[in-house]
Amino acid sequence: MIMELYLLTNTEETGWDENAGFVIREESAVAARKIAAQKAGDEGAELWLDVKKSSCKTLKQEGTEGMILQDFNAG
Repeated sequence: MIMELYLLTNTEETGWDENAGFVIREESAVAARKIAAQKAGDEGAELWLDVKKSSCKTLKQEGTEGMILQDFNAG
């Protein structure tokens, strides 16, 4: 099974106690969106399943070492 690395971002305004994004390794964008929905905060699971409210882009596997994403908005 080939896994892809996905960058999911909230395209709506991010409020307190909400996720602004995720980096998820999964076999498909649909599967990545389902994981993001399971980890939703106050933004709600439906945001991560809706292509109009969130984006899901495939990231290249190659690159240098270091942090991939920190997207923190605690209230």
